[in-house]
Amino acid sequence: MGMNVLVVGEVCNDTTYYCEVSRISPEAPVPVADLIWKSSADGMAGNVNGNLKAFGIKTTFIHQSLRQQIDKTRYVDEKSGQHLIRIDNTHPNITPLDVTDIEDINGYDAIVVSDYNKGFITYENVAQLRTLFNGPILIDSKKTDLLALKGA
Repeated sequence: MGMNVLVVGEVCNDTTYYCEVSRISPEAPVPVADLIWKSSADGMAGNVNGNLKAFGIKTTFIHQSLRQQIDKTRYVDEKSGQHLIRIDNTHPNITPLDVTDIEDINGYDAIVVSDYNKGFITYENVAQLRTLFNGPILIDSKKTDLLALKGA
């Protein structure tokens, strides 16, 4: 029997458009990019969840409602790998995680919190997880008060 991990955090649509840049626009000093191909994947905590699954770890993934979508779109010059622009679109009112909704929280071997500080994970959520869960809690957070995450 393998590991069973709970992953919590924000998920986004992560899209990259790979382009060929061959000239500068005559309208403004910006590159003109011709689309070559597109790549899409789950990003942020979705990427963490996918990586754990790739190692054969059983996961349960809890994230914000897909109605509260986050999108990251990159345009990249294929030849140089240089980012031309990144466009982010984040839902303005992401509903925070309700830790009390997690069933059989101690049925997991570990909890991984992948927090991009978009509103789904709060300091209070982490305190609740520390109180309710008897195993290791691993956190990667964009929050600034890391002492508030002590014990994880």
